[in-house]
Amino acid sequence: MNNRSKDFRRFAAIEAQNRGGGIVATALQSKNCQGLFHTHRRCTKSTRQVTPLCIGNNAGDAMTAQLPTIVLTRPHDASERFAKLLKEAGLSNPVVISPVVEIIKVPHSVPEQFSGAIFTSVNGVGAVPGRDLPAWCVGERTAEVARAKGWRAVSADGDVDDLFALVMQSAPKGSVVHFRGLHAKGDLARRLVARGIKSTDIVVYRQDAVPLTDQVKTLLMGNDPIILPLFSPRSAATLCEQGPFRAPMHVVAISAATADSARGLASRGVLISRAPNANAMVAAINHVVNGISFVEDDQNTA
Repeated sequence: MNNRSKDFRRFAAIEAQNRGGGIVATALQSKNCQGLFHTHRRCTKSTRQVTPLCIGNNAGDAMTAQLPTIVLTRPHDASERFAKLLKEAGLSNPVVISPVVEIIKVPHSVPEQFSGAIFTSVNGVGAVPGRDLPAWCVGERTAEVARAKGWRAVSADGDVDDLFALVMQSAPKGSVVHFRGLHAKGDLARRLVARGIKSTDIVVYRQDAVPLTDQVKTLLMGNDPIILPLFSPRSAATLCEQGPFRAPMHVVAISAATADSARGLASRGVLISRAPNANAMVAAINHVVNGISFVEDDQNTA
């Protein structure tokens, strides 16, 4: 391996086995960047190994001549906010936006009486009127939007399991409502009921699939490297349905569930963000830019 790989503290690469072998994780340890990624451990064996290759930052390094294009597939507003974060982090990669999911509000009825709300996205917050009630939110961005609408919101700063734990810790006495999308992971309401918390869920929006733009289709069928950040299993599954794609694809997934759904996309590996939030995703992408993976055949890994 290139000696510059010593610049890594912990680089986790997950290879998508398109031939049905599942996902394999491998990691390096070195000085810097401690804890940037965690890995999804599902399989213990593979015929190929993903090995990180560190690319230097010197202008004369031939390997930096082609910066990977970052393709953002979230809805436009969310993608534009994330593109701004990438720029603020100092990333100069070309960025293109092509949403694959459109958020559509659906008719619903909000109960007159309930003691608190659960939100797993800003889309749920935006679909219902604000109230002066407790709200348990999956992340800080969702909590900020909820507070702006009048909810007494707290953040789990994590994923659905962290949110479940936060609600359980709060032990609400009355009924709580999970305002969610049509496609949702975690089955929060059922899990809370099983633990003695009065809970129900209401679908307040749906996530309709949107075709990629012609520009992005061309990129994904080309030969140049692509970095594809994915923020939900739904987005990953929608992209898989629009494939297969030919470009060398490096997927950065916000969660293990998203990585699972992205197996058919990641020809060059999947990296799972250290935490399920935008800042951790930026850190993960920054790390990928400086350590593009290559595949070595005929090796096994645990």
